[in-house]
Amino acid sequence: MILEKQKSPKQILLKASLKLGLVFFVSYVFIFLIKELFLFSYIVPDSKMEPSINKGKKVFIKKSVSEKNLFLNDIILVKNESEKVFLSRIIARSGDKVFIEAKKIFRNGNEVSSKEIKFTDKRPSIPERISYRDFYPEIIIKEKHYFLISDNRDEGIDSRELGQIPLNQVIGKVWF
Repeated sequence: MILEKQKSPKQILLKASLKLGLVFFVSYVFIFLIKELFLFSYIVPDSKMEPSINKGKKVFIKKSVSEKNLFLNDIILVKNESEKVFLSRIIARSGDKVFIEAKKIFRNGNEVSSKEIKFTDKRPSIPERISYRDFYPEIIIKEKHYFLISDNRDEGIDSRELGQIPLNQVIGKVWF
């Protein structure tokens, strides 16, 4: 009969510590890869997407976006040319015709229903000669571009001021 050598408490503790350290390391690498490659959290800094997403709410942004997985009514995170980051909703995609007439949004000749999207817009209409916010001339959306509108149209900065947003400015889409 061969006797096994008893392990000292130091050896047991060292082995357990190494296993625990390995678990923490693998978990950290896994979370880092998910964050860098697929998802990240974003805390909404303002009320520009209310009532859909309230100020201070944490949302998850899916990073991998392309024309094939961005759809009408998706809420996306955009970084515009001036490095400003904001959330907004896709109202029109490549090839769509869009215009705004007295605060009513039309896509391909049909009004975008307020039942479809819960917009907030309480102020009176601004004349076209002053701003395009409430009267926007008809345009055709270019390839790999989007027309965005904030749900809180009183406060939102979107395509009414910035024009069509190219795909390369889209950081990701809200995945909740």
